[in-house]
Amino acid sequence: MTAPTHGFRQLTELLIALFDAGELQRFIAFLPYGQELRAALPSGSPALNHLAFDCVQAIDKRGYLDHAFFDALVQERPRRRSDIDAVRVAVLGDMGPAASQDQGDPAAAGPGAEPKEDSSQDSRQGTRHESRHGYRGSPRTEGAPSPSSSSSSSFGAQPGQPRALRWLHLSDLHAGSRGRSVFNQLLEDLEADIAQMSRRMEAPDLIFFTGDLAFSGREYDAVDEVLTRIAGWLQRHYPRALRPLLFAVPGNHDLQRPEGVSKLSYRILRHYHEIDDPDVQLFRRALWQQTPPDNELIESLFTDFRDWHHRCVVEPLKADPRCTALYSSPVMPGDLTAVIQIPAAGPGSPGTMKLALTGLNSSWLQYDGSDMEGKLHLPIEQLHAALPEGDPLSLFRECEAAFLLMHHPPNWLSREGLLAFQRDIYPPGRFDLCLFGHMHAGMSTMVASGGSASRLYMQSPSLFGLEKYGTRAEDRAFGYSWGEVDPRGGIRIWPRRHLVRRSGKGAFDRDQDFEHHGDDATWLRRSKEERS
Repeated sequence: MTAPTHGFRQLTELLIALFDAGELQRFIAFLPYGQELRAALPSGSPALNHLAFDCVQAIDKRGYLDHAFFDALVQERPRRRSDIDAVRVAVLGDMGPAASQDQGDPAAAGPGAEPKEDSSQDSRQGTRHESRHGYRGSPRTEGAPSPSSSSSSSFGAQPGQPRALRWLHLSDLHAGSRGRSVFNQLLEDLEADIAQMSRRMEAPDLIFFTGDLAFSGREYDAVDEVLTRIAGWLQRHYPRALRPLLFAVPGNHDLQRPEGVSKLSYRILRHYHEIDDPDVQLFRRALWQQTPPDNELIESLFTDFRDWHHRCVVEPLKADPRCTALYSSPVMPGDLTAVIQIPAAGPGSPGTMKLALTGLNSSWLQYDGSDMEGKLHLPIEQLHAALPEGDPLSLFRECEAAFLLMHHPPNWLSREGLLAFQRDIYPPGRFDLCLFGHMHAGMSTMVASGGSASRLYMQSPSLFGLEKYGTRAEDRAFGYSWGEVDPRGGIRIWPRRHLVRRSGKGAFDRDQDFEHHGDDATWLRRSKEERS
């Protein structure tokens, strides 16, 4: 039979939770059809998550995904019978005749087995359905195995409580830019820092990229190469963790700037803020009110980014059960809202933390190399185009936390654009954190006015900011950060900054421009327990 997508994912996670790579290979070898399976799997020493994925795919393709396979898992790991049977139901739809005979008999599972748990609720995984912008899925099945990590928890989750959600925040990679030799050295230092941080940090659930992945809107093969290397490092140090989900927005370097006479076609963008101009009014109606939108002018600036974003961000999110809803804007390339539901702290936990992520393209007016500081705009229509129809803002109320990602700092918006941003995009209380890049230096700010809730901003340093390369004024500004939000409202980061020691050796270390509150962490907002 062919497993449903959610069952396929749950089975992959289950194998990762039950075995290490060597144990899984030995388990496969002793199956009746083990020789056939081993011939279909990669040779050598593949990473556990890849091996588990390929194993499930091979078993499913050859028709061996049946009750006999799950019975073999129970025999191999009798103490995990309840977890195995939960996935059995999600994949096959029932417990099978052999399982039903020993229902309620703990002894049937073998010596020392735990009492059998009721897994009837685990079969209720819903089916995703399409919406105008994307899909909405059902919550992750309770009782399904959670990916584990060998490191200790930064926020200790209590039984029955969701755990903290963790991320890496990268920005301004500028892949394909000048200084390739410097870039290669930086990646070596980054690999060493991830290895060091992994000894005290839980595995990240997400990778945020706030723009300027490429250098001139075309170098996405180089972007893929870097992201693949980072994913490999994380897998090596967190072998039992699932691959982090990628969420990215474009920057001004992800835009393909028009040249020559063709630039004249884009001059309407320079006047977008002139709302009394009849031509601007016509353009705005075509962009935001017409169905389908006439957005060919905007699309043409982000052709390569759009294709990369669909392939590496949208499609993987659609296929992953950790993403329970996804809404892609039909107007603006890169605009996306996702709801992420991370597995809870352990078996029997009542629920998971739900995080809304909204990414907005802040670069679409910057079609040439002119200075656009204080001239950009993010209209309210742009946000709503990346949300569900009906009651779009209810999505944020349904989640425990919500983040906004863009490339430019808010002060790059025009005066009118900043007022609209504060009123329509990020009024107090809608988002817990706004992340961006562009300025090549790390900074966090908290702004409150008139007694309202605070707006919280985090500016990422550039992962590879090589200003004025090859001149005496060359400035090498490199950095990134780890982050964490806990279900009690706390948000903290571990900002990292590249430096060159007196010996000449480069390394990432904690960014001294941030206050540190123990464990090299900086609280952006303290949790309720910390505040009390």
